[in-house]
Amino acid sequence: MGRKRIELLNRYVSNYATLDDASTDKIVSDIIAQQSQTDKLIATYYKKIKKGSGVKAAAQFYQFEGYALSKIRAEIMENIPLIGEFDK
Repeated sequence: MGRKRIELLNRYVSNYATLDDASTDKIVSDIIAQQSQTDKLIATYYKKIKKGSGVKAAAQFYQFEGYALSKIRAEIMENIPLIGEFDK
């Protein structure tokens, strides 16, 4: 999943200057799908941890994963241009 996230980011950056509506929609749709897969994976592991180690351990896992993903997403968003930011 990490490779897919990097691939999507590279596709966005590489094509930024030529993004049209169709390619922008495709990239955003792929990002949404990737984030959904990540959320499903976290939910799966939450259930496994809850079953094996209890609710508190599972909740800590969930909180940490949410925090780590938020930090990563924020760092990425702070370092790439918004769509249309450099349009004339």
